[in-house]
Amino acid sequence: MIKLKHIHILFFCLISCNIVTKKEAPYIVEDHFNKFKSENIGERLNVVNEVIGDSIIQGLKVVFLTSVGDCGGCIAKGFNILKTVKSIREVSTYTVSSGVNTSFLQINYSYEQYIYPDNDDLIRKHIAYCYTPVLIGLDSNNVIISMYFPQSNTNQLNDIVEFVELLDHN
Repeated sequence: MIKLKHIHILFFCLISCNIVTKKEAPYIVEDHFNKFKSENIGERLNVVNEVIGDSIIQGLKVVFLTSVGDCGGCIAKGFNILKTVKSIREVSTYTVSSGVNTSFLQINYSYEQYIYPDNDDLIRKHIAYCYTPVLIGLDSNNVIISMYFPQSNTNQLNDIVEFVELLDHN
């Protein structure tokens, strides 16, 4: 009975799934991220104030959002990009973790700033369960002006430059 169930699942997957080659996969992921960005840039993200609280500075800011299940390399890249953005541009930075032990992140990734817990997943709920990790650029009114999805297997310097340039225009 169990074997028959596995065969049905395998058959269903073979029929319903499109086979994607390794060459096509990065473009599909990039298209998906671009679609997600276009749907969310311009949206107001006031829920950030609830998560970060009184310590939030009004003005240009970058929020690095991570959650359970993010790949370690992607998180590491996100922290490096956050540090790079802060060194290039005068901007307030915040790290928010949804469901991940904040002490673990600080120790594992040698990150010394405070990591704000978002135990109720408020930020991701507000922007349609955003893929993580993600760097979100916000203007002084908490409107999303830029998003960047770090991936461990890519070197996306152009995207980082574009992310910083979008911050510069505000």
